[in-house]
Parts: sequence; C-alpha cells; structure tokens
Amino acid sequence: MRVYAGGRYRFKTEEGGAFGYEWRVGGSLNSEDRKRLDELAEQPEGQLAAALDNAVNNTSLILIFEVGDAWLLFPGDAQWGAWNAALENPNARELLARTTFYKVGHHGSHNATPRKLIEEVIPHHYTAMFSTKPVPQWPDIPRKPLVEAILARGNLVARTDDEEGVPKSGFRVEPGLYIEREITFPG
Repeated sequence: MRVYAGGRYRFKTEEGGAFGYEWRVGGSLNSEDRKRLDELAEQPEGQLAAALDNAVNNTSLILIFEVGDAWLLFPGDAQWGAWNAALENPNARELLARTTFYKVGHHGSHNATPRKLIEEVIPHHYTAMFSTKPVPQWPDIPRKPLVEAILARGNLVARTDDEEGVPKSGFRVEPGLYIEREITFPG
C-alpha cells in the first residue's frame, strides 16, 4: 500500500496491479466508498485484507488455550498477515480446528476473521463472542457476512451490541457492561 500526497490510499494486489479504488484518510466513508470496500472485503482471495495488512501494524498474537476439553481462541486484533501465517501452517491449523470458544478478533471488522477459518478450519459448533458497540464512523462492525457465516454453522453467538440477542442458556448479561459465558470443564 502506498500513501499518496494529499492523504489518499490506493490499494494494490500482491501482483502489483491496482484495485483502482481510493479512499480518504480520516473521517467517515461515504456510501459509495463503503459499498466498494464491502465488495472488496468479500473477495475470497483476501486481497484487500492483504493490502491493508501491509499498511497497519499487525502485532497481535493469536492465542489458543486448552482448558480441560475446551479450546479457547483469542486472536486479539490479528489481521491478514498473522492469520495467513497460521492458516498456512499445518500444526497451527490443527490447533485452530479444535476451537470450542472464539472471541472474535478486532470487533468483527473487515480483516478480523478470514473466511477460510470459518468455512474450512473450524466449521463445527462453537461459541463466538463479539466485543463491539455502535460507532458512527464504523457502521459495518461487526461485519454482517461474518456474523451470518458463523450463525449458519449452528454456532452460539453473543454480541455486546445486541444484548437482547444473546442466547439465554449458559450466558449472563450485565446490561451495558459485559456478557459472561459459562464454560464447564469435566472432572
């Protein structure tokens, strides 16, 4: 990614060809920019996420904890580079495939969770929790296609921006403060 004088970004593919779209830096995206960004974010190749990752400090660790029979995945704000490395590593994929609880990274934003993770690596039942709240400049967080993809696989989903939609069994909501998930461990 290059930053041009005048504060505009031009996204490029890894092959060096331009996407042909530019966005303003700062402020809110207009509806046309949002539509273009949504279209690019849905590309399975992850080109937009890869381009953004080149410009953003991608320092989050992807952590998975084994506690009893539970595998708890906490990716922080991991973005495309960290996810790509994990998904290309057979040992890491094997660990990710065991996930029983997923704290969705980066508030469910455009480059927080690769499709491959949801569709190929952990397609079985698990609990996903989103930590987010409505923010005017980011109206598409969490990304609706991500939430729908997780729900489509029969997973339990809890979102801090949708306390009414939190499943009643195994969760406790402290309105406006937090959502708690009860996880029991055998023995």
